[in-house]
Amino acid sequence: MKSGIATRIARRALIAATAFAVTLAASAATPALASEETTFTFSGGGWGHGIGMSQYGAKGYANKGWTYDRILKHFYQGTRIETKPTVTVRVNLDKNKSARVEWRIQAGTDTTLTVTQLSDRSVFVALRELVAGTPATYWITTSASDTRLHRDDNGRPGTIIQTFDGRCFVSSSSPIRIVGKSGPFDHVGVRWRGRLHFVPDTATTSDCVNYVNIEDYLKGVVPRESPSSWPAEALKAQAVAARSYAYDDAVNKRVLWCTIWSQVYNGHSRPGYNHEPATTTSAIAATRGKLVWYGTETKPVKTFFFSSSGGHTANIEDVWLSSTPKPYYKGVTDDDAAGNPYYRWTASPLTATSLSGKVRSRVGTSFSAPAPHVINNITLERAASGYTRYANISWTNGRTYRIKGDTLRSVLRLNSTKFSVSIKRPGPVVTPYSEKDPNLAWSGIWSPVEHVGAYGGAYRRTSLPGSTLVTRFNGTGISWIGVRGPSFGRARVKLDGTVVATVDLYSSKTLTRQVLFSRTGLSSGEHTMTITALNSRDSRSSRFGTSIDRINVTGGSLLDGSTPVQRYEESWNRVVEFGGWSSETTSVASGGSRISNARAGSRVIVDFVGTGIDWIGSTAPGFGSARVSINGSAPTTISLAAATTTHQRTLFATSSLSPNRTHRIVIEVVGPTSSSAGTVTVDRFDVTGGWVVAPNLPVKRFQETSAVKTGSWKVYRNTLASGGTHIVSGVKGASVTIPFEGTSITWRGARTRQYGKAEVLLDGKRVAVVDLYNPTTKLNQKLWSRSGLSAKRHTLTIRVLGTKRSAAAGTLVSVDAFDIRGQLAPRP
Repeated sequence: MKSGIATRIARRALIAATAFAVTLAASAATPALASEETTFTFSGGGWGHGIGMSQYGAKGYANKGWTYDRILKHFYQGTRIETKPTVTVRVNLDKNKSARVEWRIQAGTDTTLTVTQLSDRSVFVALRELVAGTPATYWITTSASDTRLHRDDNGRPGTIIQTFDGRCFVSSSSPIRIVGKSGPFDHVGVRWRGRLHFVPDTATTSDCVNYVNIEDYLKGVVPRESPSSWPAEALKAQAVAARSYAYDDAVNKRVLWCTIWSQVYNGHSRPGYNHEPATTTSAIAATRGKLVWYGTETKPVKTFFFSSSGGHTANIEDVWLSSTPKPYYKGVTDDDAAGNPYYRWTASPLTATSLSGKVRSRVGTSFSAPAPHVINNITLERAASGYTRYANISWTNGRTYRIKGDTLRSVLRLNSTKFSVSIKRPGPVVTPYSEKDPNLAWSGIWSPVEHVGAYGGAYRRTSLPGSTLVTRFNGTGISWIGVRGPSFGRARVKLDGTVVATVDLYSSKTLTRQVLFSRTGLSSGEHTMTITALNSRDSRSSRFGTSIDRINVTGGSLLDGSTPVQRYEESWNRVVEFGGWSSETTSVASGGSRISNARAGSRVIVDFVGTGIDWIGSTAPGFGSARVSINGSAPTTISLAAATTTHQRTLFATSSLSPNRTHRIVIEVVGPTSSSAGTVTVDRFDVTGGWVVAPNLPVKRFQETSAVKTGSWKVYRNTLASGGTHIVSGVKGASVTIPFEGTSITWRGARTRQYGKAEVLLDGKRVAVVDLYNPTTKLNQKLWSRSGLSAKRHTLTIRVLGTKRSAAAGTLVSVDAFDIRGQLAPRP
């Protein structure tokens, strides 16, 4: 029935279990099926029949400030809102519309249960019994089409209290409880407003029909059809639509269903649950008696409603083809996109065999070809609003059958009749490769993640931007399958060295087996796809995750992949030099330069991710030795002394390191010995499966006494100063210089009203002018800082300018301490 479809779709779209939604979304991204069969993929917009009011649209317009009556007049064109007297609604309380052999009931909170013969109170029973402080329970059964009232006997019908001729009414001044299952969800112990009418259906069974005031009925309907957290005007629109939908049935004493076949009605409450939220109850009260009316019609509009339309609702005759067109059932634009998971959807692909079986089993041989014939083509006749009126289905026996779009939607359980179909004909074989395949070349940090929805029960994930997967393959197409979710970011895809896509992996829900990138139609031959995790994400995402579950190769196979090796010259700003290394420009070195040192204890430090690292340098007669350690392990001594001079030679190499952590290599100069000058050279580093990362150096504090002073400086003692002292000068040109090796430095000093300005020079260049004035004295203050420096030798100079702001009483400058991420540089 039409009203059943309306509420069924609204119910499913708004209250469907999360597991179903996730399953649907995951299946929508299932990779291509076996290529030897034609496949059909249906995609569309919205959820529901599309006629009348879209619930997500009502929410969208309410968020834009529309009132409920404006929302209703938009979706039901040409209508008005009228107020009518209240009526009684009749609702069958069994979700399957089935009569029962027995019903178990209990009085409301006042403990009084009144049972009468229809409305004739000459045959009635008033029960006011308590059992352990709780209203007693009773049973209603049917025998020879008469209704009988029983006492409870240990959970079964006991002594007969009264036999009624045919049907009977049960009432209480507070909601009556059906002790067993009842209502649309088979909940136990639901309390129902109004009266319960037990009507014999057969000689031994009866229906339970709830007679309830329409306003009380809506209290159990509106929160089932629209989430109670939605805007008030959207809830009011839902209340009026639900009231209008049921009103004519109530006036004409027709029985409604408590399920999606009419409107979902779940009563007053059950133990531990209130079924009537305050927000929806308020919306009902605010619209009491309001109905949607059109022209001179003598009854309210049958206000069909549904979940969402995907941007435009439907004319009634475009969905239910035999319906009479009405002005108020005319399609209109719909603001239903925001927060709507069904605004656009794609169903799982179906093979020709699977699709044919579904159609054949539902429409019969009058509209389908017998097996083994299968469907080989579908064309659609669609209305201007996008809704499919008819589908022309062609079979391999040459016959074509024309069926209604709504019929095909029902057969395939599609979300709406606003759908299209794409057809994929048999093509090249698609071969899937697990993320564990040894031919895949990984770089960076990738960790295995177990997930039941992933292929093989697991996938690989990185949260470190820059991590890559390089895939070499021979074929005409490739697909990257992975996971989307709330903690995923973006990744870049290169194909044969050219950037072809930036993929956003964010989703509000975790979705597995997603086709994240696919490319077909490549020239036959060798290709390379590179996936790189980016330092970029959707604003809603919590991390920069990238996932890889499977690689599908079309028309070919994976080739042997070599793990990428990245070269880093010694001049790279993340290579740490401690101990005064000298740089030399020479054509024999990699990149045209190298560094050397003979000072004992001097070090080069490199932090990196990857599975291996090589130290490249020179050997020569008289060169010295170095101690090399990985991740703090016992050092290995490497001698650079050789009979002949060689360049760009691998002096140390390690491999098989963990791919899921950061590593550190330390090269420490042993120093001069009786047989050598102690020279050690560093030319470059080759990192396998990763890259050099920013060094993780500790911050150390050095007092002003570590610096070189020029000009006149006076020492001041103060317990609040770092180390208990700081130096001050007001002499123009007086300076403090500190050489350091590291990636950041902070100058600390005092501020007060007698202080003026100083210039800051970093590596000989002015980088700042600092004003030290402050109305009150503050010691050990952060005056200037610079980070992100190359991990080399630097020099910081602070020079007194002899100038000040007008409010200052002097031109003094204070130097207290230096916080260095690194260490002091050795002085020449």
